[in-house]
Amino acid sequence: MVQDNETNFNKLLSLGPLEVATIAFFISVGISLIYKNGFYSKLGIDWYLNNLSPQYIFMSSLGLVLPIFLSIFLGVFLSIKYKEFMNSIGGQALYLIFVFGGLIAIKLGLHIPFIAIILIFILFITMLMIESIQALSNIFTLPDVNVIHNKITVLMKSFMLISLVFSIFSICYSPYLYGQAEATEIISKKTRLNLIELHSDKHNWLLLEMNGDKALLINSIDLQSFKIVEYKDIKEIKVK
Repeated sequence: MVQDNETNFNKLLSLGPLEVATIAFFISVGISLIYKNGFYSKLGIDWYLNNLSPQYIFMSSLGLVLPIFLSIFLGVFLSIKYKEFMNSIGGQALYLIFVFGGLIAIKLGLHIPFIAIILIFILFITMLMIESIQALSNIFTLPDVNVIHNKITVLMKSFMLISLVFSIFSICYSPYLYGQAEATEIISKKTRLNLIELHSDKHNWLLLEMNGDKALLINSIDLQSFKIVEYKDIKEIKVK
């Protein structure tokens, strides 16, 4: 019975190229939207998201979308290819080493790129999600034996469903968290932005991003002041 469930699960994952491409496209657009929403909302300009095309949102987020896809793919691969090891004491120990190692590194003040933390987190969360799906596929086909057995089965189903929901929520929330972190870097002036000199404005502006023939600027002194200008209004761009 367990073997049949594993076979069905593997068939579920064996999608055709067209199905995989379609799912990947919608997921990538979703990741991009969540990431940009976190970024703009932290800056206080969440309204700006409405002015952007889906193509721009997707293309400007590729630097995050591709690594996330790689982490998800690696998590799925490890969960299926090395299922026994990942469920063993060694696999759990490896997970704990990564978690506590990261916490210790942060506590010691070591510089760890936030993107690396996000990707490792998504990797392990994906593995948890796959294990939850596999466990649920086995639990739902268990025969009813007695009342006590049924209660245990219900508890197991509930636990695995909670794990599955938690995994999906965590993966969806990660891009938002990363967007917030990037915006925080800008607010705290830890990110270097190019200095913009305008034809008709003597204030100091920084280039936040370009979208076609328009540019989104942020004031270098008042970080709550923004300006949208056309490319022709820019007199000079200075690299800091």
